[in-house]
Amino acid sequence: MATFALGIGTSHGPTMSTPWEEWLVLAEKDLVDERLNPSTLVAKPELQPEIADERRKARHAAYHAAIKALKAQIEAARIDTFVVVSNPHQIFPQEPQPVFGIYLGESVLVAQDTGVGEGRRRFDHSAAPRALPSDAPLAQHLMNALIDDGFDLACMDRFRDGTMLEHAYAVMYEHYFDQPRPLVPVILSRYRPNQATPARCYAFGQSLRRAIESWGEKRRVAVVASGGLSHQIIDEDLDRSVIAALQRKDVAALKGLNRDRLNGAPGTPEILNWVTMAGAAEDVPMTLIDYIPAYRSLLGTGHGLTYGYWSAS
Repeated sequence: MATFALGIGTSHGPTMSTPWEEWLVLAEKDLVDERLNPSTLVAKPELQPEIADERRKARHAAYHAAIKALKAQIEAARIDTFVVVSNPHQIFPQEPQPVFGIYLGESVLVAQDTGVGEGRRRFDHSAAPRALPSDAPLAQHLMNALIDDGFDLACMDRFRDGTMLEHAYAVMYEHYFDQPRPLVPVILSRYRPNQATPARCYAFGQSLRRAIESWGEKRRVAVVASGGLSHQIIDEDLDRSVIAALQRKDVAALKGLNRDRLNGAPGTPEILNWVTMAGAAEDVPMTLIDYIPAYRSLLGTGHGLTYGYWSAS
C-alpha cells in the first residue's frame, strides 16, 4: 500500500525568484496593480526599517536557508511521488473554473532550466518546454477515490497548446528538485465565487490522505501545500494565527478562518492550501522552519513567506 510519508508547506511566487535588490521593482508594480486598489492603501512609516537594504538582504538569506532545510527533509524522506495542492493563476474566463480538480496527464510541461544565476534557478519561458514525469496511475486512483468519498472533481489530461505548468506547481522543480521527480498537480481554486470554505478544504485534505493510503502500489508519497501565506499585502497577525493553529492542531480555528479576511489580498486565499495540508496530516506534528514577512513597500505589500513540514515517518 502507498504511504503518506511527508507533508510539505512552501510559499511560491516572484519574491522567491527575485534578488532582494529587485524587490523594490516589485513594489513599483504594486502601485499599479488594480487588484490591490493601491489608491486606498495607507503608507505606514513604521515599516521603513522593513524595506531597508539590510533587512531585505537578511530576509532573502533567510528564505534561502529555509528552502535548503526543507529540501533536506524531502531528500531524507525518500519520496517517490509528490502530490502538489495549489491554485491555477492562468485563468481563462470563457472556460469553467473548478473548485477542486486534478491533472491526469502522463507528463507535465515545465520551462527549460538554464542553470543557476543570482542565487536562484533560471528558467527560459520562451523556449519549448520540457516534458517531465507525472504519476498518472496515482492521479487516476486519486480521482476515483476522491469521487467515491464525496468530492466531485474536474480533470484534465493535457495542457493548452503552449501552456506550461505554472510556478504554483513548478516551484518544486525550481527550488527543491535536482532531478526530475513525478508530480501530480491537484487544483484548489483560490478565487471567489468558486472558492471552497476552509472547512471544506480541511475535509478535502482528509479525503486526499485516505485516497493516497488506499492505493495498492508500494510508494512513498508526499503532499505539498504550495503557496501562501498572506500576499500581496502582508497580514502578519493572520499569518501567525494560522501557523499557531497548524502547530497546535486547532481544527476549529482552521475551519473557522474568516473568509473575508482570507480574501483581503489576491494571494492570501492560498492559505487554504495549508488548511488542506492540515487535514491530510491531522495526526502528524507540524514543524515550522521559518516565517519571513518579506515587505517591499511602506504600503505593507510583500509576501508572508512560510516553510514547514509534517514528518510522518
